[in-house]
Amino acid sequence: MKENFKLINVLATGSNGLLGKCFRKIEKKHPSLNFCFVNSKELNIGQKSHMQKFFKNKSFDFVINCAAYTNVEKAEKEPEKAFLVNAEGVKNLAEVCKQYNSTLIHISTDYVFDGHKNTPYTEGDVPNPINEYGKSKLAGENYIQEILDKYFIIRTSWLYSEFGHNFFKIILKKTEIEKISGKIVTLRLKNIDNYVTFARRPRYSVLGKEKVKSTFDLNIPDWKKSLRNLYSIIQ
Repeated sequence: MKENFKLINVLATGSNGLLGKCFRKIEKKHPSLNFCFVNSKELNIGQKSHMQKFFKNKSFDFVINCAAYTNVEKAEKEPEKAFLVNAEGVKNLAEVCKQYNSTLIHISTDYVFDGHKNTPYTEGDVPNPINEYGKSKLAGENYIQEILDKYFIIRTSWLYSEFGHNFFKIILKKTEIEKISGKIVTLRLKNIDNYVTFARRPRYSVLGKEKVKSTFDLNIPDWKKSLRNLYSIIQ
């Protein structure tokens, strides 16, 4: 006799983005989760009326917010667009989650910090963003904490994968890298010294992982191992 279990309904926004595609990739590994993936056209979090219409007559146990304005450089020139998605859009999402009793899982960034520390940042450190992208993401965090009782805010840095446009691929294009005996070795740098950014970026923004590891009993692999795995996939 098969054991009956209740499927957990999960909405994932921003399904066409880098992070959204990563969730879609692992969907089949989690049969107890009933995923509903939506892109920005199907659910524009910047339009509250659109969200109200979408959530009506639906029930989600969790909402994973993968929708974000992530272009750090452009955010300096068009901050209103960054704040529309990363702040006001998140506020809309938080209000809808509260109305429909959904737990929000929101992905934030290390750029909420100014980078003046020399040791990994922890959850207890006071944010102080130095660019428009970081400011917009912090505003989104603050809305969530003001509105919701049930939420998770996960700060991450250097988000990369085989999907989409990301920092790893940018640097890969600007360097000549060879794979030798399973290791990534940089032999000749190409144009790397000329890689200039417009936005101010934290000098040091390493994130401490002790709280998330202990709370959820996670074994987070070393970043060098993860980078080698990605390099083997995209080559």
